[in-house]
Amino acid sequence: MRKEALLFAGDVAVASASMGIALVLRFRGEIPDYHLIPYLTFLPLIVLCRLVAASYAGLYDFRRRLTATDHAFGAIGASVLGVGAGYALLAGIQLYYAPLMQLSRLVALFDLAIMAAWFGASRGTLLFWLRRSGYRVRVMLVGPAER
Repeated sequence: MRKEALLFAGDVAVASASMGIALVLRFRGEIPDYHLIPYLTFLPLIVLCRLVAASYAGLYDFRRRLTATDHAFGAIGASVLGVGAGYALLAGIQLYYAPLMQLSRLVALFDLAIMAAWFGASRGTLLFWLRRSGYRVRVMLVGPAER
């Protein structure tokens, strides 16, 4: 349970900071207000989208998913789903409620890369640590005996 709580806390921190890092990279530190304000205003909803996507992709499941491949594909899927849902939310708000709000596609790509790198690196590191510490999942198969 402790490892999932640490991953969750790390996910919240990185999901909150990744858009800011992406904005700084895109605008080289001089972020215009019309780009910054939408992200800050809807940050809790965007972080929630990313956490739900990570959970949906099975990135907190270490009972059945013990291979790096499972978590790598889960990391890519969670990143695409989480970042895509957040930007779709912002695009809908821009379309219907705040037409002066600006969104950057390059920020979305940077953000996607940061989230995928975090999900992949954090889960890969935890899987390595679990294997080194001797963590195993015991499976009991029930069925007819072979004769």
